[in-house]
Amino acid sequence: MQKKLLNKTADRKEENEQLVLAVVGPMASGKNLVSEILEKKGFLAIDADRGAHTSIEENKEKILETFQKDAEKAGLSLLGPDGSINRRHLGRILFANPSLLQKQEAIIHPHVDTKLNAFIDSHPQQNIVLNATLLYKTPVIKRCKAILYVQSPLVFRFYRVIKRDSLPMKQIFHRFLAQKKLFSQYKNLNADILIVRNYRSKKCLEKQVFKRLKQIFNEGKQDYGRK
Repeated sequence: MQKKLLNKTADRKEENEQLVLAVVGPMASGKNLVSEILEKKGFLAIDADRGAHTSIEENKEKILETFQKDAEKAGLSLLGPDGSINRRHLGRILFANPSLLQKQEAIIHPHVDTKLNAFIDSHPQQNIVLNATLLYKTPVIKRCKAILYVQSPLVFRFYRVIKRDSLPMKQIFHRFLAQKKLFSQYKNLNADILIVRNYRSKKCLEKQVFKRLKQIFNEGKQDYGRK
């Protein structure tokens, strides 16, 4: 594996130096499952996509100010019965319009970046996993030593979304389309991308993840979990 990882000091100066990994990939590819496997090896994982959901609520007034008119044109309400942002309705207008999606990302991504950096800094003695779809859009990606890109067949991903999120087919299509060039965006970082294929069983996936860890940890001679 070529040593062109994101952080140019990828050759760890000390055995106990903190390691930050990015687990990325398209919607419903299996990022959460890969993160869980890494957690069993002593990593501490954070779900950046959930952080984005929290940031949406924390920036509710700005979200309403920016997208309320577009929601009204689509006959949708951005507020749920409890007064919180209706993320499903917000997603319907954002993923149908790339320019609106960019506006939302400009609001949310700086907050997500701050949260992820704070998470890394608050756990200096542990190796970290950043689980995210669009991590390449945040500066924190520069702190990652390697990128694990999770791939899964489109049909598998489609049925996972239907089962997990119960989204309308049209909305699923828009979300998948928005992530069509996701892999190329990570390739543009000029970093080593280690592919993890989520095609079969969890056991097969674990074997792939452990193989990638050995590559990153110099054939597995170092300790995955730092306490």
